Amino acid sequence: MFRSEQPQIEAFEGYQVVAFRQGRSNLEARRLVRPVVHFVPFLARVGVFLPGARGLADEPTLRAAWIAQGQPIAHRPTSSECVVFGQVLSLQHQPFAGFEDLWQEEGTLQMTWRRGVESERVKERFETWGQARL
Repeated sequence: MFRSEQPQIEAFEGYQVVAFRQGRSNLEARRLVRPVVHFVPFLARVGVFLPGARGLADEPTLRAAWIAQGQPIAHRPTSSECVVFGQVLSLQHQPFAGFEDLWQEEGTLQMTWRRGVESERVKERFETWGQARL
């Protein structure tokens, strides 16, 4: 198992850094030779998975991984955006008298809802739409 620990670097290029180290029980099954770094731009977070006996992730390690992954730009979704399957989409709300619908169109998520619709109903519809896309 991996356990989280405090990284040396608090932030890097707009990303919050989260470090994980292999536990002793996991060393027999999986041995990391060097750190594995994952950038998650839409969460503005970088995860660093460290071998059991190495020091904490340093800036040269993060910079090399950042360059190797194409220097991904951190982007936290705003209140008018949502994350769908790792893609950030802007939300477009269109009030409509009768019919509820939800569809994706050119980098946006379009919604039509009746007036006074409850947030629980919107969440339920969004989950149904997401499951249909899977």
